[in-house]
Amino acid sequence: MVVGKAKELGVPDLAPTLTPLGEKIGVTFESTLILAAAAIAAVGLLFLWITGLLKSLIPAASICWYMYKSIKALEEGEQAVTVYLMYWVVLYFLIIVEQTPFGLILKTVPFYPLLRLAGLSM
Repeated sequence: MVVGKAKELGVPDLAPTLTPLGEKIGVTFESTLILAAAAIAAVGLLFLWITGLLKSLIPAASICWYMYKSIKALEEGEQAVTVYLMYWVVLYFLIIVEQTPFGLILKTVPFYPLLRLAGLSM
């Protein structure tokens, strides 16, 4: 662990707070830091879910990630261009299907947005 690095970066030093907590639960400082970050992320996701913003952010994050990867594949001329082209075809097929009456049935499936994200993220 680099002690002075936090001050150089302008980040508060968390060692005095997290070290005693890590000692109580029997893990290292790094593990405690990861657990704290995971707890903060979980609270943030819970807030987004309760407010309904998660439904908007999940598709946006998925689209932005694959857009970035598609552009990188095109720039580098990789064979992965076919994979990303297939992603865009499937995505827009789902978008068209969701605009039909069948889409209303799909939207009643529990956890459909998460299942859709998981399917498109493969």
